[in-house]
Amino acid sequence: MNVATLIFWPLVAITLVGAAGAAFARNLVYAALSLGASLAGIAGLYFFLQAEYIAVIQMIVYVGGILILILFGVMFSRDIQGTSSQSSWSAKLLGGLASLAALVSLGKLSWTISQKEGLGLLATRSPTSSWVGQISSSSTTHLGDLLMGPFLVPFLVIAVLLTVVLIAALGLVRKDAP
Repeated sequence: MNVATLIFWPLVAITLVGAAGAAFARNLVYAALSLGASLAGIAGLYFFLQAEYIAVIQMIVYVGGILILILFGVMFSRDIQGTSSQSSWSAKLLGGLASLAALVSLGKLSWTISQKEGLGLLATRSPTSSWVGQISSSSTTHLGDLLMGPFLVPFLVIAVLLTVVLIAALGLVRKDAP
């Protein structure tokens, strides 16, 4: 076993356990912290894909920003312990069947793709000539120009949308407060 394998599998485990903890935790604070562990594990997996810039952005935006907003919203929630609502057995059964169907279809799709000839999972780090917009991993300046050039308006729209959603969530929580 090489060092990369010894680092990769614990990152996968952290990502999966964090995602499962976020999905199944009864306490909202534990769910948010589990989500943070999962997002940090995904950032580590980006490092393995040699996408360092995306990994750093993942840590700054999602773990550093979005997770803090989620925890801020959770702190305004009245039911942090998750005691006021119980899921019915039919809802649990329907959710389990939908999850199973999604897993089976993803497994079948993965198997079909892996069996196709000529569709090897090869990662290249250099831009191809077939698509002009391809970004190589060494062109962070080019990526910054794209984000602050033609994609500045969508970037700002998403920022405003997240702010509006947070304010609306706070307004809903404060309206229901006694």
